[in-house]
Amino acid sequence: MLVKSIWHSTPDDSSAATLFTRCEQVLPTGEMHLVLRLDGPALRLYDATAQMWRTLSSQALVGGARSAGYLRDVSQPVRSVGAQLSPGAAALLLGESAARLAHAHAPLQAFWGSRTGEAIERLQACESPAACLQLFEQLLVERLLCPVSHTSEAARHVVAHAALQLARGHGVAEVARCSGYSARHFAACFEEFSGLRPKQFSRLARFQRLLGLAHGDGAADWSQCALTAGYADQAHMAREFRSFAALTPGQWQASVGNSPNHVPLVRWRHPSQVNFVQDERSQAT
Repeated sequence: MLVKSIWHSTPDDSSAATLFTRCEQVLPTGEMHLVLRLDGPALRLYDATAQMWRTLSSQALVGGARSAGYLRDVSQPVRSVGAQLSPGAAALLLGESAARLAHAHAPLQAFWGSRTGEAIERLQACESPAACLQLFEQLLVERLLCPVSHTSEAARHVVAHAALQLARGHGVAEVARCSGYSARHFAACFEEFSGLRPKQFSRLARFQRLLGLAHGDGAADWSQCALTAGYADQAHMAREFRSFAALTPGQWQASVGNSPNHVPLVRWRHPSQVNFVQDERSQAT
């Protein structure tokens, strides 16, 4: 399954900008995504290094797999359609290595060329969200009909299966051994097709399991959620949570809305105060 999910977003009065939610933190999922903005302004992201907002020129974007979150401007909600991609999808949908696309946004035009504009025009003409999703799915299927070599296809299948096992909580060493590859070759193939190293992906999968357990009505039992998600203890979970979300679990629960990975940035926090961990190479397991 190359496309994990597709979605359509239509702004309404409740999603309009307020004094409290002019930007939001997008937490890392460890997976790539495509998004086509069908109206409104171009996407604006906060550059933490330069401490300024930057506008991306394209209305259609590829979001590479990330091990750190980012901030985006949501002051003007837009209509959009998008897809969450599974490891291995980049080679078929885009003809590019996921590793080269990791940790950044890239214009979809670089891979689809003039067909990008054509796709946006056709999607804009759809009369309903259901019709838009149906057409978007058709466009993705058309892109998947390109040939791949036997070798890359075999490796892609290995990585796709490995990602599923890691997402279910299996250890990296165990998954690498079951792949039939050496540990080094497995790690290289996994990064090529997913954009992240196996350990990074495993940690993010555990973080996503935690968010799924904790998101919902009422206060979460963080100790139980931590153990169920696969953390050694609550302290271990809290350290990992802070590194990925730049928030404590309690702050996240008090701020999060309908989506566990999109957290409104309240007015008393300036973007420069959000310190996402940009490189996990030194992080503890």
